[in-house]
Amino acid sequence: MRYQTINKFRKTHRFLGIFIGIQFLFWTLSGLYFSWTNLDEIHGDQYRKAPEKVVFKTLIALDSLENKAKLSIESLELKTIGKDPFYWINDDDLYDATTGNKLDLISEKNALEVIQHNILDQYVVEKIERIDSVSEHDEYRGSPLTSI
Repeated sequence: MRYQTINKFRKTHRFLGIFIGIQFLFWTLSGLYFSWTNLDEIHGDQYRKAPEKVVFKTLIALDSLENKAKLSIESLELKTIGKDPFYWINDDDLYDATTGNKLDLISEKNALEVIQHNILDQYVVEKIERIDSVSEHDEYRGSPLTSI
């Protein structure tokens, strides 16, 4: 009886050793790949246009925004869609920076303008699809996906 128990432990130990050894081998190979590969290539930076400077002269003050009474600003970014400026407020609200109107959704045309502004001209957009819902685990480069 004791011999059978020891034999089962040996077989289990051998199986686990092979399984864990293969897993360690894959972890090592993938680690070597990512440490030797250019990180910009992994990010896909070779497909992006170089950022261009944009100057806006007709921005309105934040006091002129639509629904300003309800607006408490904790974070503010100036975004460009096409050639138009937009205020991205609190990582949630998008306002036209020239008219002050709130944008609930960006149009398919606006999405295409953002792509054309950022991606090299040799790449063609096949399809634009609106994301209606995301799970708590969906993210883009460490930031949660938000719906606007």
